[in-house]
Amino acid sequence: MTTTGPADLLLGPDAQGVLDAALAGEGLRAASWERHAVHARPGAETSVGFAVRAVAVRGSGVAPRELYLVATTADLPGGAPGIARLTGADGLTVSVWAHPADPALPALGTATTPALLGDLLRAAGDAGTVTDLGVVAYRPLRRAVTVAATPAGRRWAKVLRPAVAAGLVHRLDLLRSAGVRVPATVAHAPGLVVLADAAGRPLADHLHAGAAPSPAAVLDLLDGLPVAATALPARRTPADRLDRYADALARALPDAPVRSVAAQVARVLAGADPGPVVATHGDLHPANLWWDGRPGAGALGLIDVDTLGPGRRVDDLACLVAHLTVLPTLDPGYHRVPGLRDAFLAASDRVVDPDALRARAAAVLLSLAASRPAEHLARTWLDQARELVRRPSTAVPVPHRGTLERRAS
Repeated sequence: MTTTGPADLLLGPDAQGVLDAALAGEGLRAASWERHAVHARPGAETSVGFAVRAVAVRGSGVAPRELYLVATTADLPGGAPGIARLTGADGLTVSVWAHPADPALPALGTATTPALLGDLLRAAGDAGTVTDLGVVAYRPLRRAVTVAATPAGRRWAKVLRPAVAAGLVHRLDLLRSAGVRVPATVAHAPGLVVLADAAGRPLADHLHAGAAPSPAAVLDLLDGLPVAATALPARRTPADRLDRYADALARALPDAPVRSVAAQVARVLAGADPGPVVATHGDLHPANLWWDGRPGAGALGLIDVDTLGPGRRVDDLACLVAHLTVLPTLDPGYHRVPGLRDAFLAASDRVVDPDALRARAAAVLLSLAASRPAEHLARTWLDQARELVRRPSTAVPVPHRGTLERRAS
């Protein structure tokens, strides 16, 4: 194995050698393969999923197989069962496993096996027959979501690192106690939380149809997040990781003005007021915000709340602004979203520092551009970040929500 870096190896034609080396111990080689998914964490690991047709090495007599192999540049501990650890003469290391044997997600096998998931549901008093099962999302070493059809309705199995899964159960309980609408917890086990359907539909679906809740309803929902969440561990935001994302994006687009845009974002961040620490969702985007079509905050709900914790309101709003900004670049059906985004910006400007909002939204855009999308998208999102952080606000700053009024006496 020789290349400029492990990630380059997985993303180029030499991936054939990685797959063959990983399969050799079982008497197989990759007769054909397709790069199925790339998951890049800027400044960290790159993981790639491969759909592989494996056939016997001459003389091994092993039957052909259809496999899904995951290769990662992450530094995994040696000796993990089912992991092929490949180190080249240049010292570069790649680890490979066959799905679902993800070393960081021990419950993935249960979530992807109908009989095992059915047993878990039955033990929790739910319908124990899984009639259909599919993988909705999978980020190697991080998380996965499967959806199961059962006689009692759909069940969403969230696979997380065991400590994160335990934290998710606690966060769901906190939100329910505060009256925030979240899916019901049907069952849970180490590394696995099974949820019922959320009420309504994702905001992304509504936006495609040109509909959206009022900005005030979204702000009221966020104001209703439980204060107890501020005692949970804090997470770093894209603004905190700006340098990391800029480095990754500058390597991917060496001819683009990445450094100048990042420097402009950093300058605005340095002079802007992020506001007080409050409870935040932590990853507020149109797929995690659900709406049943009625007016008011009570018609809104949240999913993927494992990021709930202390933060700044401006970061939740910036995350939503950034994702609203990119939607039309992903699907022309979102052509009405820019006007909705501008209305949301105007409403948000009245409760947070407008400069902080735009700079932090630009930081989110840079994080998205650095995550190895198609090159034309990375360039577009970089341009959108530059435009957003340059865009002047006409809002009149007001006190943050929750500021106490002090009267002279």
